[in-house]
Order: sequence, then C-alpha cells, then structure tokens
Amino acid sequence: MRKKQLQVSSKRQNFAKAYGMEQTEVQSMVVLYDNRL
Repeated sequence: MRKKQLQVSSKRQNFAKAYGMEQTEVQSMVVLYDNRL
C-alpha cells in the first residue's frame, strides 16, 4: 500500500513537471482521478 502511494506521488510530481502546472492544480486533478479508480 505504502509503495503504491510512493509511486502515485512520483507520478504526480512528474506530471506537474511535464505540464508545468501548479502542484495544487495537479493535486485536484489527481484526486478526481484517484476517486474514479
């Protein structure tokens, strides 16, 4: 479980870097995405 969290967290950071978005903006998008899973 913890390992999955770390993977999600690193993906989130890569996503933010790749798109140059604000971390909070990415955070809200990822929360919506996580809730669908």
